[in-house]
Amino acid sequence: MGPGCINTVSVEPGPGCLESPGIASELTHWISLNFLPDLPILKLPALAGRRTRMALISWNGKYSVGVQSMDSQHNVLFAILNDLHDAMMKGHAHGITGALLRKLAKYAHEHFTAEEAMMSAATYPGLAEHRVKHRDLTRQVDEFVVRYERGETTLNLHLLNFLRDWLTNHIEKVDHGYGSWMNKHGVH
Repeated sequence: MGPGCINTVSVEPGPGCLESPGIASELTHWISLNFLPDLPILKLPALAGRRTRMALISWNGKYSVGVQSMDSQHNVLFAILNDLHDAMMKGHAHGITGALLRKLAKYAHEHFTAEEAMMSAATYPGLAEHRVKHRDLTRQVDEFVVRYERGETTLNLHLLNFLRDWLTNHIEKVDHGYGSWMNKHGVH
């Protein structure tokens, strides 16, 4: 059986799958981006003998809060966390991992601000408790960044797993709580 499209029905390429010319002879992986509306499925080359990147966290529908802008921002947080994990696993220099760590902290601040503004505009009753949870993580991450930049600590799997677990638990257990409220108040 030839290269296929990853889905629940078949491993054959389906409608909307893209194939890059000139890579047909190489081992390929079909990757479904069906969690994003109106995006096709992509076919990417897998280079023989090379390790493929193992994501620390993968987006799927269970993380959707029902508000597209927040889902998109959560997806960006997943991507930055995966980039940080990948850089650490490859042993990249302190400057590269440090820049990614700062990028994660900055984007988390921006996301929390946007999420709280959305909740405030819709008069979401759980905003105060939600804000406390955001501030707690922000404080922890900011403290870690300062210690990391001073050379007092290193980036490790324990920290990345903590961030992954905090993010997924927060989305599934806390953010899901505002989804239906937002939808009822016209935010999708």
